[in-house]
Amino acid sequence: MVFEEICSVQFAWFVFDEELEEEIRISIAKICFQCMETSLKDFRVLLNLASMLRNILSMERRILKQDMVICFRKTVDQLVAEQMRS
Repeated sequence: MVFEEICSVQFAWFVFDEELEEEIRISIAKICFQCMETSLKDFRVLLNLASMLRNILSMERRILKQDMVICFRKTVDQLVAEQMRS
């Protein structure tokens, strides 16, 4: 909200010197682009973290599946062994 208020106030400004007006526009554009660049870098970091998390979760799922298969095999082997003893 503050940003919108500042923009509306600045858009109301009138600069009589055209060169000065152009310098002001360029200066504001540079600041805005620097902020956007920083935001994009932060966003890329977040995307990389999300990708790493997705990979970790995928590995965890595979490990869990493997553990379940091993547990199931052990249980089946135990049941077969008990049946053979009976």
